[in-house]
Amino acid sequence: MIVWLTYFTTVRPMDSLPRLSAVSCERYDDPSYHFEGRTRRVERLMVFQYSLSGEGRFKDASGEHRIGPGKGFLCEVYDPAVSYFYPPGSMRPWEFIYITFYGAATGIVKDIVKRHGAIFELDLECKLIKQLKAFSVYDGTSVRISASAGASLVFELLMTLDGSRESFHEQSSSNRIVSEACTMIDDEIANGISVTSLAGKMEISREHITRLFKAELGQTPHDYIARRKLLLACRLLKDSNLSGKVICERIGGITHQHFVRMFKKEFKMTPSHFRKMGVLPQMS
Repeated sequence: MIVWLTYFTTVRPMDSLPRLSAVSCERYDDPSYHFEGRTRRVERLMVFQYSLSGEGRFKDASGEHRIGPGKGFLCEVYDPAVSYFYPPGSMRPWEFIYITFYGAATGIVKDIVKRHGAIFELDLECKLIKQLKAFSVYDGTSVRISASAGASLVFELLMTLDGSRESFHEQSSSNRIVSEACTMIDDEIANGISVTSLAGKMEISREHITRLFKAELGQTPHDYIARRKLLLACRLLKDSNLSGKVICERIGGITHQHFVRMFKKEFKMTPSHFRKMGVLPQMS
């Protein structure tokens, strides 16, 4: 049963931005509520569906999940591996709120689900859920919305979901190890720290720390060390009159020739050219 439903019409839509489709609240108490992605291939919608009370089920390639109050799922409704439904035998109505959208957010949705999975937990009183509930005042109407305003709500949804899992992720073991390693690298740059010595100090294998860096930061510890050396070199070039030879010593005792080659490869300019320009390159 539909409790309330608000449709959206995007004014002057842009292909590069996602478009809102609908926000709705519904309540069901029998197994007739059952959707299968394999039967919805023409519906190119994405959905975030969030339980307010009762409990539903969501199934994807990772298995079946219970969606109780405070939990929601994000998916492409046309994914053949996806289904969601009111569970047979349940004694309480399942009431939920959902937002559907389509268009340019497909890649972001795929990335978020790939990184975190499809299930998310949000506080019932969080800003996003309150925003969605507020659309109840437009029940039964089609709201005209600008392309930017519609996209803004979709992006806020996706960033809220991503952020909710990143907060948890920050406490993970692998993240703590990489964070500790990065601090150690910054402290030991001048001493010529290498991946082998880093792994030794942390009492883990070189192969393991390389896997962790690639999973957490998308780069190897060797590349991270090289980039931190260059960042320190940029600061020394910009803020001091130290010679190239002394700077090479400060960043771990590499040869001047190797330093110039690294710098040109990264920034497409020589260290001396950078010193004249005085603009610090952006580095992650």
